[in-house]
Amino acid sequence: MLIQDVFAAYKNDLRQVEKCINDNATSEITLIPEVSHHLIDSGGKRFRPLLLLISSALCGCRHENRFPMAAVMEFIHTATLLHDDVIDQATMRRGKTSANIIWGNAASVLVGDFLYSRPLCPKAKYFSSSNAVMST
Repeated sequence: MLIQDVFAAYKNDLRQVEKCINDNATSEITLIPEVSHHLIDSGGKRFRPLLLLISSALCGCRHENRFPMAAVMEFIHTATLLHDDVIDQATMRRGKTSANIIWGNAASVLVGDFLYSRPLCPKAKYFSSSNAVMST
C-alpha cells in the first residue's frame, strides 16, 4: 500500500478536517485569516491530521469529534511553521514567499500565537467538541 492509497481511504474524513480548519481560521482582525490561509492553503499534506484519524480508527473511535481534534493538530503545526520561518529568517515556504517576508515578523508570530491558542478559545467552533474527545 502506498501513502496515496492511505490518503484516498481517508479522503472524506480529511474533507471534514478541512471544513473544521476553515471554520476556525477566522477572526474579526482581517490580518489573521489572511496570514493563516496563506500557509494553510499552500498545499500542505495534512499528514498530522491523517495520523490522528488513523489512530482514532485503530482505537475504534468513529466519533465526529475526531475531525476538530485533527484540525487542532494542523493549527499547531501551522503555528510552528510561522514561528520557525521568523527564527530562520526564511524567505520561502512550500514554494511561496513566506508570511514573515510579506507581513513581517511581528504579524507572523502573532498569527502563530493565535493558531496555538485558538483551540482554547470558548468562541472557537470546535472548543466543546475537542473537550469532549479528551474526556472520553
